[in-house]
Amino acid sequence: MESIRNPRPPGDGTNYFLPFSMLTFSPNFTFEADFYVIAGDYGSARQTVYGLRQELGPASNIFAALGSTDVPSPGSTLSGPVDVGGWAFANANLASVEILVDKMADGTASYGSARPGVADTFFHAPANIGFSYSLDTTRYANGPHTLNVRVTDVTGNVSVFSDVAVTFSNPAPVPALFPPQMKENGSWQPHQGHSRSRN
Repeated sequence: MESIRNPRPPGDGTNYFLPFSMLTFSPNFTFEADFYVIAGDYGSARQTVYGLRQELGPASNIFAALGSTDVPSPGSTLSGPVDVGGWAFANANLASVEILVDKMADGTASYGSARPGVADTFFHAPANIGFSYSLDTTRYANGPHTLNVRVTDVTGNVSVFSDVAVTFSNPAPVPALFPPQMKENGSWQPHQGHSRSRN
């Protein structure tokens, strides 16, 4: 589309467009706009539109964040502390980027690292939209788990990214050979073991 360069009140968000090419939208794409059909003189109609916008005020932000979880890869087997990272951005500033394990929050990721390559696909994407988090898998039972990223912006919109199915596999802790013994005064002392003489 090409914008028609007509004068309008300073700071007003209204634009006029003429379609010069076909528009193609991918599945689940959302296009938001205000449409007015006003009969009468073109100039008078423009003033009516400006008046409507001033009366209605700015549109609320209804778009949740967009992003991706880059690491770990789906199907990975993980052990110990592992990195969880990706990118996210929204129309509004982000309030939090949370890492979920089996739909429960494990912690909040750090946000704001450079990810300039995202703009190659999403042309309006800012540069510093990367997030990273260190996840301690030893806090969970071995076996299959689901990782998610939950992003909340400052207007309250929440977006949960696609599931990442992984497997946690950590060695079992080695039990102490001799457990500690309690003294009469309530303190603990190392087990001294037992000896037995042979006849």
